[in-house]
Amino acid sequence: VPSENSDSSPGSIYGVVPALMLFASMDQRVRKAALDFMAKIGQNVSSVQGDSLILKKLHDLASSDKESPGVHSSILMDGATALPKFLSAALQGPGKDASDLHECLVRQCLLTACAYADKSNDEDISNCWLPFGHAIGGCRAASVVLNAMELAGESTFPLSLRWEIAGKEIFYKMTNFNGQLLNEEMLTSCQALLDTVVRMLKGVLVFDSSTWNKDVSNVVISTGPSRRGTRKRSYSLGNIDGVSFVDPYPANMYASIVKVISTSSESEGESNPLSLELCESVVRNVLESQSWRDGVFNKLPSESRREIASCLLKLRSERSLESAGLALLGLPLNAADVHKLLEMQQKESDNIIAITFLADWIRTNSSQLAHDAGLSDLSSSLYDLLAILSEAPNNDSMETDDTDATEFARLCILQTLLNLAQLLDAGNKAKKKSRKEQKQIMNIVNLLVGLIGGRDELSDAKLILRPLLSGRAKSIALSLLTNLCAQQPNVVVGSLIPALLTSIVSPQDKEGAARVSSTASGALLAVVPVYCQHAKSAELSVFDLLTAIIGECYKVEDEKLKLQLYGYLVDAFASVTGAEDDWTPLGSLIAAFVANEVCRTGGGEKSSGDTVEDEVASFALSILAHASATLQVACLLQLLQCVHQFTTRLYEIGNSGGQSSTNFTEIEELVLQGPIERGKKKRSALSEDEYTEDQRTNVKRFTECLLSVVMDAFSITPLRKLIQKSEGSSSAVCLQLWQELLQVQAISSNAQNATIDVDRAFWGSLKSTIDETLEYLQNLLPAHLFLASATSLIREQDADVELRGKAVRLLAERASDVNPNSGEALLFLDMVPVLLELLDGDISVITTQSAMVAIEQIARSLCLPSSADKDTGVFFAALEKGTNILKQRGPESTDDDMSAQIVCSVALCASTLVRVLKAKCLPLLKNLVGPLLESLASANTLLSGSNNANQEMSDSSKMLQLSILRTIIAIADTLPQFLVPYLGQLLSPLGLPSASLRLSEGDENVKVAANRLEEILSKRTPARQLIPALCKASVVCRGKCAESSTLLSILKMSIKSSSRAELATLRSWVLKTVVSAYEYEGKEEEREMLLAAANQMMLSLVLKLSEAQLRPLYSKLREWKSAAGISNNNSRRLAFWSLSSVLSKELRGIFLPCLSTVVADVVEELELSVSTLRGLKESERTADGKKKRRLTSASDASAGEDGVESLRPLQPLLLCLEAALKADAHDGGNWVRVDDGDRFNSILEPLGKLLQSKIPANFPVAVSSPLSKSVKSTPFQRIIQGFTSEEDGNVVSCLTALASAAGNEQLWKPLNHLVLRACEHETRSEVRKAGVTCLLSLIKTLGEEYMVLLPECLPILSELLEDTDEEITSLAQECVSLGEDLLGESLQDSLR
Repeated sequence: VPSENSDSSPGSIYGVVPALMLFASMDQRVRKAALDFMAKIGQNVSSVQGDSLILKKLHDLASSDKESPGVHSSILMDGATALPKFLSAALQGPGKDASDLHECLVRQCLLTACAYADKSNDEDISNCWLPFGHAIGGCRAASVVLNAMELAGESTFPLSLRWEIAGKEIFYKMTNFNGQLLNEEMLTSCQALLDTVVRMLKGVLVFDSSTWNKDVSNVVISTGPSRRGTRKRSYSLGNIDGVSFVDPYPANMYASIVKVISTSSESEGESNPLSLELCESVVRNVLESQSWRDGVFNKLPSESRREIASCLLKLRSERSLESAGLALLGLPLNAADVHKLLEMQQKESDNIIAITFLADWIRTNSSQLAHDAGLSDLSSSLYDLLAILSEAPNNDSMETDDTDATEFARLCILQTLLNLAQLLDAGNKAKKKSRKEQKQIMNIVNLLVGLIGGRDELSDAKLILRPLLSGRAKSIALSLLTNLCAQQPNVVVGSLIPALLTSIVSPQDKEGAARVSSTASGALLAVVPVYCQHAKSAELSVFDLLTAIIGECYKVEDEKLKLQLYGYLVDAFASVTGAEDDWTPLGSLIAAFVANEVCRTGGGEKSSGDTVEDEVASFALSILAHASATLQVACLLQLLQCVHQFTTRLYEIGNSGGQSSTNFTEIEELVLQGPIERGKKKRSALSEDEYTEDQRTNVKRFTECLLSVVMDAFSITPLRKLIQKSEGSSSAVCLQLWQELLQVQAISSNAQNATIDVDRAFWGSLKSTIDETLEYLQNLLPAHLFLASATSLIREQDADVELRGKAVRLLAERASDVNPNSGEALLFLDMVPVLLELLDGDISVITTQSAMVAIEQIARSLCLPSSADKDTGVFFAALEKGTNILKQRGPESTDDDMSAQIVCSVALCASTLVRVLKAKCLPLLKNLVGPLLESLASANTLLSGSNNANQEMSDSSKMLQLSILRTIIAIADTLPQFLVPYLGQLLSPLGLPSASLRLSEGDENVKVAANRLEEILSKRTPARQLIPALCKASVVCRGKCAESSTLLSILKMSIKSSSRAELATLRSWVLKTVVSAYEYEGKEEEREMLLAAANQMMLSLVLKLSEAQLRPLYSKLREWKSAAGISNNNSRRLAFWSLSSVLSKELRGIFLPCLSTVVADVVEELELSVSTLRGLKESERTADGKKKRRLTSASDASAGEDGVESLRPLQPLLLCLEAALKADAHDGGNWVRVDDGDRFNSILEPLGKLLQSKIPANFPVAVSSPLSKSVKSTPFQRIIQGFTSEEDGNVVSCLTALASAAGNEQLWKPLNHLVLRACEHETRSEVRKAGVTCLLSLIKTLGEEYMVLLPECLPILSELLEDTDEEITSLAQECVSLGEDLLGESLQDSLR
């Protein structure tokens, strides 16, 4: 820096550019120092020319704001954003002076960037003081200043000036650079300079605000202060119209661009380390710029555009430069440009990447090529290139990677061609093609078919192509074929079939299955609609396509895959529009499939049991299920028409009228002559002669199979719903189905009666299938259609009885599905008078049953839920008809199976009608109930007889029982008060109580119905009317155990349903009835059953009484038990104590006051049992009276019949006493401890004796549990030990309860003494076992409280531990272990 008094140094000019760069520093202090530096180097300038003038201008601005207000402060505050303004203000001047200043500063940028020592003229450049790129600061300074010059505007620093003086020279240096950049910093500085120079190649002319148009907005947005006091960021927003381009574009700029991208695409650029960076910068900053493409590239000559595009393509394909590819994709090329590029690639077909990229370019920019005149030529070039890539190699040496790349390239070309074809389709669709164009299209078709794989179908056998490998590529090729159909259908449509067949079938491997399915779906969806649209133009039919596809699918062995392929075909046909009304592709498909299978496979039975025809029909039904319900209905109509035609021809009546005759003729040819192989000529038309035997067989099999498909199709849920809800046109189709079925039914019926035996079986099977199908359809038809058809059949005089019965049954079934609140319900109610017409005159059993069932179903479904808003008058007439039928048949009708069935139907119908009519049916009740009860009695008599060999009659009687019971249930539930007059007849021995209604081998439904009637009678009939009737009926049933038990059960339920007040006047009736039951003398099992029923009935009565009412009642029963002079005293005792046990268990503490009145009786009864058991002798004499035999156990002894009967009350007494003592223990034991323990001792003494008593083997032990009955045990074990009889009464349980109620040691001691005596019994082990069992029970029940008596027990337990009986030893050990647990100490020392 020169001193203040001297002129500026000649080298000061070299500091200008670096100083200007520092003006753009982020640090405000640096910018302040740079301003001071600039002012310093220019303060003593004496000359005002050349470099000195620049220094003078910069000094003046850097010193203050006088020369240009705001510039100095802007540099200080804004830095880089103010540098362009600074340069503009500093280098202003008149005319040439300003221009010289600009050139001088630009030249300084060049010298600074290239490290030139001096450049005195334009021709000579002295040596550099540093190699290019090594002057890091110079490169950065030049880059910053040149950028600022650009922003200063075109008026200050024109683009041509910057390019010619600095840019071109620097660009030349970079393109020819062969040195080295020693570090990353050098490379960074060079890259910045490189980007600055490359931006000049865009040719953008930037104008300052003084030269811009007024409409051009130039807005600067600055945000926030930085920590150094400067603005943090700045954004400039400008209108794009304010930017223009140099025009014409300089040739040296174009040459520079081409040189960079062409050199980088070749190996020559590898020696230049900046070559790739330079190329990427040109691509990024120039070629990728949309403004450059629009402003410059579009104006270049065609050759220049193609040269740039070609270089970019090489960069992308050979050097894998992604940015070059992106730039190429954005270039606005036209079809002719791309066509030339494609022609170049045809010569270099091995450049797969370039081909792929061009195809992608065309597809990406197809919208801008849509109206290009060269689009057709471009498409032809792509087809030529596709053919070149698809030529089969001479050998198999092609690498896998090459194959994959070629396959991908072909896929891209096909996608592009499809895109172009769609663009060409709109313009060329209606134009007529010349012969040359037709030939060209045919060549394209052959190419596409060959690529898909249909090589055998090509007309040019010399063309050998490699088929496409991917399913996606094949699908695109098929789409191309379908698109070409629109241009030339007569040429292309014939090739669709071979192309399609190749796409849907391939080798069946695991990986191929999924691929084939995916390919087939797209292929069929693409080809089938187009084929159907244009087939006529090539004199083809859809049937040709169907037979070809079916033939190919037949080769597929995988049934699942085959069905999937047919499903895709159905979906494809569903997309076909514009078909004729009388023709559906789906119907033709099903018929053709069945015909093909029938011809290819013989008849017979499969290993699974199904016939071949069954399998074919099942598969055809699966195909049909893929379609929509609407198509299914139309298909079924066509199939029925086909069946109609074939059956008519078989019967030789005539023709079917020509409906769909063309399609059916083709199907007939297929059935009779078999399928045509691919490639063969069509056969001639059939003659009108009769069928041969084989042809007739095929026709029969085909017809049966097709009809099976129709019948089974009605099980498809969507189809059923459509038919049920059909309206308008769909209802017309349903009626057509109905008519076709009726016509075929008529033909089959006539043929069955007129043909020989061989064909009669066929026609019979056909008629059966048709009848079943008709039944399905009738059930599915909408209500109005169904009822109309049913009414016509019912009222038709000549209609078959069985068919009429079917119609009525279908009506009944249909009524169950009707909503009772819908309008359809009224239509079904109107059918009741029609059904009643069937019951007039001489009627058959089938008709009567069907009509009654239908009426019952209509009433139950439509009126039972809510009959208030419906007119039920028609049902009164129906019930009246039913009563008339019952009157005609009479009770003896049960002897006739047919009559019994009619009565059953009438009864079942009446049960529902009574519930519907309610009080309206009262006038008919007399004529209904009487005959029904008579028929019930007759049926019960029949079933109760000893001879039931006629199983059919037995079943009819059971059904009659059930139906009558249901009717009586309905009456008892609906009109209970009006059933009272018939209670006597109902409760008679042959009525409801009859054992025939509850037979063990009888119908369970009958038992349930009888129980239901018992329940309803007891709940709905007033007790004041029912209980007397039951009691009277029990008198009539005396001696009949089962019937009496039933009456007692009903009586029990009636008592439960009654109030205490109602029973007050009825107790005498009940007591008489129960006493009568208690005095029953019959078989033991019968007595037990009757006794249990009577006890339960008495319990229900007692539960309705108060305690004050219970005691007198119990006293009366005691008096009855103890009445003198009674022969059956044992039965009374048994009944009394059984009832007492039931009351004791149920009432618990409430019963103790009653039991107190019979304590003496309890002790007496126990003593009686002890004395009776002791009365058994320990020995008995033999028959000769000379020898005696020792009885080893009680089980060897037997008591006499009188002794057994006298012992029978013992067990219920023990149970009663046990329950009472347990209740007393729960209440504190006051009852048993009364009178200082006298009651306790009086009960204990006989119980202790019973513990050691002998029980005879024939003792009548009562066992309530079924499981306990199956366990083998002796009477002693059950009565004394309580083995499996815990719930039936035993001595051990009674003693345990007695001890528990006693509750103190003083009372326990005598009890314990009795137990220990039993434990040490010497002769009988069973007594010892009973004793130790009782001791164990006492310890378990009383716990620690009983341990005070344990010392007395230990000596006995010690002996029992050594007993020979292992069970006794085990029980004793358990007692010891339990005692040790309670005491918390060992007892082993005490046991020694």
